Amino acid sequence: MVPVTKEELEKGVLHKRSFFKIQCKQADFSTIRLREARLPMPSFLQVRFDFGDLTGGYFPGAFFEQCLFKETKMSDLYLRGSRFHQCRFQNCTLNGANLCECHFMECEFIGCDFNLAEFSECRFEQTQMSRCNLFLADFTHVAPSSLSELKTELKGALLPQGFSDGKNG
Repeated sequence: MVPVTKEELEKGVLHKRSFFKIQCKQADFSTIRLREARLPMPSFLQVRFDFGDLTGGYFPGAFFEQCLFKETKMSDLYLRGSRFHQCRFQNCTLNGANLCECHFMECEFIGCDFNLAEFSECRFEQTQMSRCNLFLADFTHVAPSSLSELKTELKGALLPQGFSDGKNG
């Protein structure tokens, strides 16, 4: 993995460069602009993305550990097959994000927008969602036991057939 700085990433994205298997540790990427960035299989450890813009990015197979996202724009972000461990998302926008086959472990989502996001085959372990908008977020191919882990109301979301979180009537 190649270590990369915030400035290198922003400059590379501006010039349409694709980064493969980059590694970023203990960095403050607040206000970073990575719209439509191509970062296959990146690794982020203790990185802060507050007020950043990752809209339309392509980050398949990403790994995020102990990362912070506050009011981060992540709509239409492609994260298929990514793993998140001990990450916190607060007031983030993930509308239309592709989160298929992602694994969320010990994560927290507070006041996030997931409208039209795709969660097929996601796994949630000790992860919580509160006050999130899930209008037509697609959970239809998520194991009911994994959905129960979220301990939240999934109002407006598309759910697996026969699943009831006990809060949606």
